[in-house]
Amino acid sequence: MVKKNKSPKIKQEQQTQKQEQKKPAAVVAEQAPVKAATVEVAYIPQPYSLSKLGPKTIGKAKSGKSWNVASKRAPRHSVYNPKTWEEKTEQRKKLKALKDRVAEAKLKKKQEKQSRAVQLREKLKRKELNQMKSATYQLIKDTTKIRKWSKKAKTQLSKLPAEIFYQKFGK
Repeated sequence: MVKKNKSPKIKQEQQTQKQEQKKPAAVVAEQAPVKAATVEVAYIPQPYSLSKLGPKTIGKAKSGKSWNVASKRAPRHSVYNPKTWEEKTEQRKKLKALKDRVAEAKLKKKQEKQSRAVQLREKLKRKELNQMKSATYQLIKDTTKIRKWSKKAKTQLSKLPAEIFYQKFGK
């Protein structure tokens, strides 16, 4: 293989292009363009942090991985403000009051649920009694014939409560 020498004009153009690439993109855009082509500034994403304390990253390597900010040491003369006894007792009282209120609310909710369940059971009993009162019945005096009935007929057979029986048939 034989290497061909490049002309000095081509070498000079390549060198100027390399120099322009080394300059920051903002500086290249401000200079008057030598050639007819315009240079566009490309968007380069910067590393960011979602923490409340500010960014924890310094920059980004060519690979795309960002590196972290060095952690700062605590100041030598930090002020230590311990709570007074009154503040501690006040905080304990507030916490106890809050726990009591939560416990009362839970107990109240539980009692309401139980009362609703009792009311529902009573309602179902009343409904059943009312259905028995409003239904039509046939009084069976001879119970020996029941043995000969079909299974379906036996399932329809029911006993009336004594109070409804005496109200309906007045004995």
